[in-house]
Amino acid sequence: VDCAVEYEIVVVDDFSDQPVDVATLMKTEIAPEEIRTVRTRAPLGIAGARNLGAEVSTGSYLTFLDSDDVLKRGSLSTLLEAASPSRIVFADHEVYQEPLEPFVRRKHQWVPLLADCRNRIDDPFFYCNFIVLPFVIPRLLFQGAGGYPDAGYAGEHVGMYAALAARPDVEFVHVPQALYEYWPRASGYSNSNWVS
Repeated sequence: VDCAVEYEIVVVDDFSDQPVDVATLMKTEIAPEEIRTVRTRAPLGIAGARNLGAEVSTGSYLTFLDSDDVLKRGSLSTLLEAASPSRIVFADHEVYQEPLEPFVRRKHQWVPLLADCRNRIDDPFFYCNFIVLPFVIPRLLFQGAGGYPDAGYAGEHVGMYAALAARPDVEFVHVPQALYEYWPRASGYSNSNWVS
């Protein structure tokens, strides 16, 4: 966790088989009582769980992490330095997937394509190459966009960001640093990204 900025941590347990044990989940020096946990009454899927987390949080800016993501120390400060009420700030990430060597997925080249992909949300090219994380988004922009679309596929982030990219009053800012680690499952996909 980034100690240079004020933060709030909300963990949404999307009706998992075993309720979340925050102490085990968080590999950090934060005391479990400082983490707010919300458990859904039925599976909402990734979009619904993220929307619920945003709804119960109180911050001016939001960021989301899945169970296979690790935010690097200092990354929130780095992202927030470039933030403003009309900017969505995002960065690169490192991918750790055996048997491959870790590599950095650079994302700056996808910004011009984002508005175009609104009509091709299910296209695996865009889903695999424009995962916006890590990012910060102003709460008011997120709410104004209606949050993540309720969809039974993993591209919910592409749908919302594509809609925002089409707005002339919204700016996407790329920070050219790998600020989080992505550790995909053996299948290559995050289990948390699929609705069963």
